[in-house]
Amino acid sequence: MANVDAQDEEAEEVPCLLLNCSRTMMVRVQIHQILSVDLHEETFTLEFDAFFRWQDPRLRNWQTRLWLPESSTLKGQKTCKSHGRCLCKRGRGVCSGLPFVEGIFREAKDSYIKVDGCDEEMVDAYIAKEEPNFEDFGNVFGEKSSLVSFSKLMEEPLVLTEHQRLTNGTVGEVILFRKMRATFKENMELKHFPLDRQLLQFAITASVPSSIMVLEVDEKFKSICRVDQIAEYVVDKEQQKESTLTKKKTTGNAAGKEYSQLKATVHLERKPGKYFVNIVVMLYLLIFASFGTFMIDVDSPGDRISIIITFVLTIMALKYVINDQLPGKDYQTWLDLYLLSSYIFLIVPAVELLILKDIYVGTTNQFCW
Repeated sequence: MANVDAQDEEAEEVPCLLLNCSRTMMVRVQIHQILSVDLHEETFTLEFDAFFRWQDPRLRNWQTRLWLPESSTLKGQKTCKSHGRCLCKRGRGVCSGLPFVEGIFREAKDSYIKVDGCDEEMVDAYIAKEEPNFEDFGNVFGEKSSLVSFSKLMEEPLVLTEHQRLTNGTVGEVILFRKMRATFKENMELKHFPLDRQLLQFAITASVPSSIMVLEVDEKFKSICRVDQIAEYVVDKEQQKESTLTKKKTTGNAAGKEYSQLKATVHLERKPGKYFVNIVVMLYLLIFASFGTFMIDVDSPGDRISIIITFVLTIMALKYVINDQLPGKDYQTWLDLYLLSSYIFLIVPAVELLILKDIYVGTTNQFCW
């Protein structure tokens, strides 16, 4: 009995949203822009839409009022028993002087279908739709408590647009829409830089246990990434078309409770062109030009050494200039190894010069003796 009472108290603390109903909340995501990808901070900023769809039994058979423009047409109308003034003529379906249509409505494509009163009236032109006061039924995102949260957030997301509507008054189906801009943390794998591929991920997690609410991917409306490419990356469409939002296996916490979670993923592939042109090719040309030191006689080591030092200083200056473009990882990337190899190619001729000079001096002394 103690456990049952504890569960009841916990359920009462949750915003009253899915009471006596299916505990499933459908979620979909549309990613519109990737505003930035920061290699040093290892963060990325997205602009995306999040849709949450659920059924609230308290909104079943909810009477809604649609305000219509002058002389609206209700398709398929046979009889008219709407509230308010009604001047419809049987068969014509043209209402004049009717300021609104009231009843139980179901959302269709670009219109609303009225499922009571007039038989299958379709309202495809309306001025406004009155919605229930959703604050009386609990909030998905609240100041004190929230039913869902976003993982890896660096700061509070900026909500650009938000609206909530009753899409089906028969079953009490509600949709919450949020357009947001948010910055997320990501542990980027840059070992193959600048030929690396990145998985930008964040998760939508239920803040209440799975026994109260479960998050599911909304298959009715596909979650998509509308981004094709950004300044330095291109979206891998072959990978991206498989899944933008997927269900992640729920994990338990210290108390043994499980929480539902959905994971959003964007597959990016770096465009390495600027690194090849500005770094790889430039270093190749510098190293190739340094081989000209072999044209200087071995009995003039000072000239050779000065030229080699000049090339070493040039490459060091280049690395200093491009340092802001390189990732600050604690391991060596492919580009770091390429830079290191350029130093080796310059040091080897210097060592070779010392060996040849020693042999040359020894041979000369032998002949002089």
